[in-house]
Amino acid sequence: MLPTTPDLAKTLDERVAATQEKRSTVQRAIKDLLAEGLAQQTGSGKRGAPRRHWQAIPSDPD
Repeated sequence: MLPTTPDLAKTLDERVAATQEKRSTVQRAIKDLLAEGLAQQTGSGKRGAPRRHWQAIPSDPD
């Protein structure tokens, strides 16, 4: 499960360590969540600025 705020967001490596899943499995899951709009990310993915992921807050359809 992803955290609900950007300040608690985890990197891919932190997520892999926490879940004990294969890196490719976690990457695929995060990619799918991002594509579905269920997760958000920050960071460029370069040295010193890793991508961090958290849950997207669903928008109110009203």
